Parts: sequence; structure tokens; C-alpha cells
Amino acid sequence: MLRELKNSLLRTSAHNALSQCVRALSTAAPTPRAAPGVYELRTYTLKPEGQAQYMQMVAEYGDLRKRLNPNLLGLFTTEVGGCLHQMKHLYHYEDLNHREQVRKSMSKVKEWSQEYLPKSREFVAHQESMLFVEATSCHTAAGIPSAVDFVSPPK
Repeated sequence: MLRELKNSLLRTSAHNALSQCVRALSTAAPTPRAAPGVYELRTYTLKPEGQAQYMQMVAEYGDLRKRLNPNLLGLFTTEVGGCLHQMKHLYHYEDLNHREQVRKSMSKVKEWSQEYLPKSREFVAHQESMLFVEATSCHTAAGIPSAVDFVSPPK
């Protein structure tokens, strides 16, 4: 199976290869409800002297970001442990094609691509992106909801 996957990956585009890897690595069994999709965690390591300005820009362009990419689940900073000058963005997409479509359409909006992105890059030292698939069978076995249904526990 691995040899077949390797040969297949070598013959396809990077996008298709990534799609195949996501499917191959997913523990998710097909369910009657919508597929769990793909989660993207984008981490921006900020220049310490620019962290406040970056956070301000994220807030100022928040409505635009949410309008262009309604898949945003949350924005996070580190309070204790790890790198303290990072911001993490968590997104959910139906699949990799959906992610590509959203990102392509965002790039066509001048306010985003020609204003926000160039200004924000001034404050970013490093960025990375990780894609995850939900371990649906583990959620089911533990009796917990799908990640798209997560809510804070009641107080």
C-alpha cells in the first residue's frame, strides 16, 4: 500500500499529493453527517517589538478577514509557556480544494492583498502552517463532539 501511495504521489501535483496524504493519514471513517474536513493552524512568530502593532492590525482588519474567510474558528496568543510573541489562526475547510478556493479569492481582494498583507508582513519574523484531519473515530469512541461543534464548557 505504501509503495502504491508513493508512486501515486510522484505522479500528481503537489496539491493532489497533499490531498492523498490527508486521506491516507485520516482515521476518520465515513459518517452520515458532513465530512469533518481539514483544519489549518497558521502560526505567526512576530518580531517582539512589533507584536502590539500586529495585534492592532489583526483587530482593524477583523471584519474583512471574517467576510473573506468565514472558516476562521479562532485567533490565539500564548500566555504561558512556549514562544510568547506568536499568534495562531485556526481555520476549518471542507477539503483542500475548498481551502485553495478561499485563499485564491482572498488574494483577488485589493484591501486584503495590497493593504493588509504587505503591512502585516513588516511585523512577522516567521510563519508556518499545519494541516490536520480530525480523528473522528476517536471522538466517537470517547463520546465527544466533532471539533467543528466544540464549545466552551458551561460555567
